[in-house]
Amino acid sequence: MTKMVWPFGCVCHAVRAPGVKWTLLALSRDAPTGVATGSIKTSPVNQSLGPLLVLTLLLVTCIPFFIAMAKTITIDELVAMLERAPKEIETLTAGMSSADLQKRPETDAWSANEVLAHLRACADVRGGAVARILAANHPTLRAVNPLTWIKSTDYLDLEFRPSLRAFARQREELLAILKALPPDGWFRSATVTGAGRPLERTVRFYAEWVAVHERPHLKQIRQIVATLKTESAQ
Repeated sequence: MTKMVWPFGCVCHAVRAPGVKWTLLALSRDAPTGVATGSIKTSPVNQSLGPLLVLTLLLVTCIPFFIAMAKTITIDELVAMLERAPKEIETLTAGMSSADLQKRPETDAWSANEVLAHLRACADVRGGAVARILAANHPTLRAVNPLTWIKSTDYLDLEFRPSLRAFARQREELLAILKALPPDGWFRSATVTGAGRPLERTVRFYAEWVAVHERPHLKQIRQIVATLKTESAQ
């Protein structure tokens, strides 16, 4: 068992451990003291899901997040990314049955429904931070781990289509808020505690975090669907 703890700002969903071809994060691991933490179970190469899915899973790490955050994303690009995510999930899963979307392509892998549940939990926490920053003058927020938050929801038990519709509605509400912001509104900020030293985080930081974090998970859904379709055709 490999344990990884990261300061508030990233939850790693897959990392390559020494001598291991792929690893996956447990969905329901608690986070002590407000930091993002996860335990990941490793499997030998002869139990992996193949090179394409291995690559996809390895992409779901903190590395793409920090690479993307390091480069400049314009406000228009950020809004477009946030708009695309629910639509892309709908397109990727079109024609798939509810049972298929609940199915894990491998025992220790996530189903498409579990990926969506995770994205909803992250949107709750990070999109909620945007609303709280805008509702007050420089508030102090307590860091919340989406892996802990999800356990207070029924997202993992919902059928995929109703859950996706709820995700899309929530995204529309967030976009309505963001699109109405003046340029300086994106830089309204809060002090975030509960993850080590206090951090200063802006509306733009949280919006960009949501958008960038979703990209590898969309690739993950694409690969899950492709794997299930391949299996059903055999």
